[in-house]
Amino acid sequence: MNHSRNILYLFDLVQDLDLLLPLVRETRFEKSLSPVVCVTDRLLQHSPRVGKSLKALDLPLTKVPRRDILVGFAPPLDNVMALVVACESTASAHLAPHRLVARANQSGIATFTLQHGYENIGLTYFDNDFPAETTDFASQHILTWGSLERLHPSVKAGVKARCIPVGCPKDIMVSPPKFENPADRPYVVSVFENLHWTRFDAEQRSLFLCHLRSMAMKFTDTTIIVKPHHDECWIVRQPHDELRGLKNLVIAHPKRKQWEPFTATGLLAISDAVITTPSTVALDAARAGLPVALFAEKLILDNYSPLTMLKRADDWFLFVRGTRIEIQRRALIRKSQDFVRAVLMPEPVLSRILHVIKEKCAMQEKAYAT
Repeated sequence: MNHSRNILYLFDLVQDLDLLLPLVRETRFEKSLSPVVCVTDRLLQHSPRVGKSLKALDLPLTKVPRRDILVGFAPPLDNVMALVVACESTASAHLAPHRLVARANQSGIATFTLQHGYENIGLTYFDNDFPAETTDFASQHILTWGSLERLHPSVKAGVKARCIPVGCPKDIMVSPPKFENPADRPYVVSVFENLHWTRFDAEQRSLFLCHLRSMAMKFTDTTIIVKPHHDECWIVRQPHDELRGLKNLVIAHPKRKQWEPFTATGLLAISDAVITTPSTVALDAARAGLPVALFAEKLILDNYSPLTMLKRADDWFLFVRGTRIEIQRRALIRKSQDFVRAVLMPEPVLSRILHVIKEKCAMQEKAYAT
């Protein structure tokens, strides 16, 4: 029987920081629990911001070669009561936490994975690359953001049985890095692109760039910050013919030093409104109390209702103009609030998660004792 009170948190992907950091901090206030932080070498190399944030915790920090996790050599699991990861599934991108969770299961350790995105494969989203039949989790417990009714209808019964609704642990109220608004324009609209995703064809990508250019040309008093997807950076790999010469449009290239500190939540803190492709950013922006619109075109995005859908060029114009008319802005913010209430469990989230972890660990210890 394991009498340890250590909870091991694994950081492997950039997005793990936003999900796990608030939980690690909260664990420090639990006298009966001790957080243990492990981070892969690849993540530290990929994101200096992650290393800086973890060192600021003033906790013992273990750096582990990712290949050692894959082959089962690290990290040590002695004196670990529970393992918590942020991105775990049978998808290749999640292989390291998936392997570690499987090893922890064999050692009798309670294992937990967090829902890591609003459209989370295996939980709320499936496509041809990740069908319901072959997408699964090794974790004994899957902590979801919303109620079980928000799961995709095709979720396996065995997966659904392991799901526990807890809410989203991400902290969207952050202090952003210093941003110098070019020409000191009075408005900032952040545009988040995830255009590498297979749901977008060449025509839709072209329309996105065309509408983006038209918006920038119409709203010259607005600074438009385009945030590429952190890993794929689709827009920075394009020739930018459509965007050339737009002085009020800047691309926040995450691989460049001046933009690397600007996470999505950091940009939300300096934005008056948000336009995004379908992604977790829509939920983050809604939680931040901002007007939110989604680039939809031909896509059916009922799971984002009642947020604004951009299906034509005029929709972009009407949305941005509406964010500046007080009565329309209030209506847009109400949509954001309604969306959040519909898809998320209410506060308090962090204490709820730790309660679940302690409860499941106690049940496991009792089962082993008998």
